[in-house]
Amino acid sequence: MGLPFLCILFCYLAYSLSPLFEYQYLAGCLLLSSLCLLLKWGSYKRYALCSCSLIIFLLYLLFSRAVHHTRFVCGFETKRIACLEGILLEDSLLTRSENRLLRIKVAWCEDGEGSGASASGVCSALVPSDDMLFASSNIEVVGSFHEESSLFIAKDLQVLDLPLFARWRRSCMEWVERRLESSVVDEKARSLAFMLLLGQSDSSAFPLKELAERSGLSHLLALSGMHLSVFLGLSTAFCSFFLGPCRAKRAGMVLPFLFVLIAGPKPSLIRALSLAFCSLIPFGSHGRLHSYLLALFLQLLCFPYSVGSLAFLLSWVAYTMIFIAPMLPSFPWKTGTLAVLAIAPAMLLLDGSWNAGGIFMTPIAGLLINLSMICSLLVLIAGSPMAWTLLWCEKLLHDLLRRSASSNLVFGWTGYLIALGFVLTLFFALIYAKRNLMKQETYELELSLRFTQRDYNPLGEGGAGDEQEVWTKLSHLEFEPDEDRRSARCAGGGERMGSGAGDWSDYRHPS
Repeated sequence: MGLPFLCILFCYLAYSLSPLFEYQYLAGCLLLSSLCLLLKWGSYKRYALCSCSLIIFLLYLLFSRAVHHTRFVCGFETKRIACLEGILLEDSLLTRSENRLLRIKVAWCEDGEGSGASASGVCSALVPSDDMLFASSNIEVVGSFHEESSLFIAKDLQVLDLPLFARWRRSCMEWVERRLESSVVDEKARSLAFMLLLGQSDSSAFPLKELAERSGLSHLLALSGMHLSVFLGLSTAFCSFFLGPCRAKRAGMVLPFLFVLIAGPKPSLIRALSLAFCSLIPFGSHGRLHSYLLALFLQLLCFPYSVGSLAFLLSWVAYTMIFIAPMLPSFPWKTGTLAVLAIAPAMLLLDGSWNAGGIFMTPIAGLLINLSMICSLLVLIAGSPMAWTLLWCEKLLHDLLRRSASSNLVFGWTGYLIALGFVLTLFFALIYAKRNLMKQETYELELSLRFTQRDYNPLGEGGAGDEQEVWTKLSHLEFEPDEDRRSARCAGGGERMGSGAGDWSDYRHPS
């Protein structure tokens, strides 16, 4: 269980671009791993220690590589930079101020006088644009950095190149948008469907997103593994009718893969798709842990720039707590409680508060969102006859979030620490009670032996011989008396028990 908690720590450190991932710490970690390799391989514990050390070192190496790729470095001072050029890593997001937020993999920068220099890393930019910008586009933004933050405020934007893949995604999104506009009359229901299917939202979706944020359920509206599981379940169920259950698991990956291609390379979707592919590999008894680590390794290796995004942090931290939930004692709302407590520090750092109501509302809200997503797919297939189901789900979801947002379950750091201490105390109490119960059950089924004082008289002299008392810690049966039962003793010429030379046993039930 230590590895998942270490992954959570690494996710938080990578999101904050912590200096703990610098080269000197990397060399120290390499030295410790080398010392573990020098140990003898004679015992299983030492072998497990060496294997765990290598996994931790590989995790540290991949996170360190991702942090160094993400950190913004340029040849000028930040206040001199007036122009940035690079590749758009994710689709642009619409903000409340009607601007677009971009994450750019910077390759070139210029100052106000026109001098240029190379640059590397990831930079966030805010641009005044109404049109959506697609990932993998080569863009140029002109403006300046904000004085109190690392956000680049752009005044002008130019798309230098739009790859063929981005054009194909744009055509698919435009077809989905036209289909929803012709089938769904209600603007709120249409914006919910577009947000769940493609992860994009317009101005009409902000009231629902604000309610979800105040309710502590904003992670349910963002595209993640929960939404991908809907496509995976539908695709697998459809393929099982033609290919059987075994082949359907592999053939059912086609629709989720197509969904991720159209929706874009969002970190949460990449995580969910990687886990779905890795779960098909027959790892054996520890398949869940191996699939979890392999999916994390692949995302860090192929998409290192995603570690600096909030979606990567929330997605992996929440899934890690869901992953370790079956290993912990059970209590009501255990999975939701662990997930909310794990992502609460990120919410406290961003907003200064977190809503504990998400613990109780997550199952109901998750069910409504899944139904809304299924209804959105039905609208794409069948058209306007299925629009009333989407409208019904949107109204129920809106009422649920409105009631949850009005509750008095918003806390700060003090409330978070109290809740965390309460949950940890509950876990320790349940573990202690479970161990005592198992110990008591083991003692009740134990066979107890007591050897009495031996009589060293010779066997032929009519002595008592060797006496043993054997009894079990079992309750009396209804048809048995409460007094002790002893076997007949062989004294002198009496009948001998067994074929040995004079051993007698007393069989006794405790009164």
